[in-house]
Amino acid sequence: LEGYLADTWKVRPNLSLDLGIRYSYTFPNRAVNNDISTFVPSLFRPEQARQVIPTGPGTGSLRPGIGDPFNGIVIPGDGFPEGFEQTFAGANDPAIRALFKGLPRSISDNFSVFSPRVGFAYDPTGSGKFSIRGGAGMFTDILPTGFFAAGGTNPPFNAIRQVLNGRLEDPAGGNAAAEFPLNITGFLPNLEAPITYKMNLGIQRQLSFSSLLDVNYVTSQSRHNIRRVDFNLVHPAVRVANPGVNLNAIRRFPGYGSILLYESSASSNYHGLQMGLTRRYAKALTYSVAYTLSKALDDGSGNNSGVEDITNYRGERSHSDLDRNHVLMMSYVWEIPFGGRGNRWYEKVFGGWAISGINQFQTGPWLTPTIVTATGVRRPNRVGELTYLDPRQVRTLTGGDGQPRTGNFYFDPGPGGAFVAPPADRFGNSAPNVIRGPGRNNWNIALMKDFRLKGEDIKLKFRAEAFNIWNHVQFNNPNTTVSDRAFGTISSSAPGRNVQLGLKLEF
Repeated sequence: LEGYLADTWKVRPNLSLDLGIRYSYTFPNRAVNNDISTFVPSLFRPEQARQVIPTGPGTGSLRPGIGDPFNGIVIPGDGFPEGFEQTFAGANDPAIRALFKGLPRSISDNFSVFSPRVGFAYDPTGSGKFSIRGGAGMFTDILPTGFFAAGGTNPPFNAIRQVLNGRLEDPAGGNAAAEFPLNITGFLPNLEAPITYKMNLGIQRQLSFSSLLDVNYVTSQSRHNIRRVDFNLVHPAVRVANPGVNLNAIRRFPGYGSILLYESSASSNYHGLQMGLTRRYAKALTYSVAYTLSKALDDGSGNNSGVEDITNYRGERSHSDLDRNHVLMMSYVWEIPFGGRGNRWYEKVFGGWAISGINQFQTGPWLTPTIVTATGVRRPNRVGELTYLDPRQVRTLTGGDGQPRTGNFYFDPGPGGAFVAPPADRFGNSAPNVIRGPGRNNWNIALMKDFRLKGEDIKLKFRAEAFNIWNHVQFNNPNTTVSDRAFGTISSSAPGRNVQLGLKLEF
């Protein structure tokens, strides 16, 4: 439910203010039958934990008859709706009904948020050709439905049992096999509504040749962003201290595998200088040039972003997946003023041509290094800066495995140069997204003309299109696995030049 108040106040002929406030009352998604569940770490009871066989016969399986199979599991709401027992056989089971702990049906409470907005426009010259503009506001988001769909795969609603020697007509008639820990996907109670604070300040100036210059500083700060954390991740130090022991037997919450829970703990910020020069269609020419110089940082770029070390959330702070520091885009349409527009044969052939294009230049994406160790895959230790190379040249360098390798190196993998393996009992100190990938330099151009074959009735349209017309090599991302032999090399690229010709007859 939302409502808003807004007003535009003409303070002076050359100054106006926009003022407003929006009120949002959001009901988070909920399951009609309360047939979802999640895991709440604070409700887990170690004395009721199920036991995993650590070594020897039956390694990794659960000891039968020991512990609470629903330890730490919670079902939202106060109970199942009437008649649900016809769909779910366990609806009347006292052990399952005990999983209702009085949490809201949507796990999170309803959100009540006031979001103010303000903006202004000022023409210091009074000519109508120059303006200073700015604005600021607060914006809220809702929680995605997918969080709750994930909760439907948890106990007690996913009764998975393994059997041996069963028959198609009676699968459960076989011998019961060993039971293994289940993986949990859920969400922490009382998630907060994601909030973004935005501000912009800039100028607009009418220039000669029907052009408009637009320069703006734009920033946004987001809080309570959603990310997904594995609360049952095993620290490397625990693995080192328990060699040969099954991984599930040394987890923080025994009886379960991974426990991936959504939480509203991430944040992000963006700062950008955005400049644009545009010309509306005039005298057979229109164009738009846009350049952005920006930086985006966060500790979780998406709802499924994880945390490598749950004891060090600050280690996730780095460049955003979306961060592109330099972006230049150009588009244009030009009716070529040669050849004339008369009815003579050469005017029909050489006149009326137009050329259009979209050109893109931007720095590459940020990539995360990883390394394979005896205690798992993780980020490495960062000990220096990368030396970037021209991947068009073939070089022989020491690869990630310490052996000479010949290839198209994007950066020098030099042993110990920028990344090294962390100690077996620790996570690496490298943040995510610290390797800048290859950028883009792409020209797409089209040449077109309409030929009138008989008065206005028949028209032949010709179009020639060239994608990546100069055939610049657009390299794909390099190998970023530090322990891999091909670390630092590029093995593929985006498509090269592509030319298409087309004719269309209209009558």
